[in-house]
Amino acid sequence: MVEYTNKAKKYVLTPKRKHAGRAVARLNKSSLVTEVFKDNTTKQYVIKHLGIIVRKELFTMCSEKMGSILNSKHVSDLKVFTWISY
Repeated sequence: MVEYTNKAKKYVLTPKRKHAGRAVARLNKSSLVTEVFKDNTTKQYVIKHLGIIVRKELFTMCSEKMGSILNSKHVSDLKVFTWISY
């Protein structure tokens, strides 16, 4: 059961979410992630938001300001790629 001190509401955790609630209470991040990914609805929500984060990161990495090799459209640029320059 989750109680809020500033409100008179009480929420009873469903059996599905009880394990996740315990993981939160114990501050066990590994168990929390495991429990989140067992629930398909929550898993899809997390995957969607991770995709948004990755898309933003890739957009930043491939921007003109960064001068990334990922921004290049020519095969010849990839042939002369060296890790030292990046």
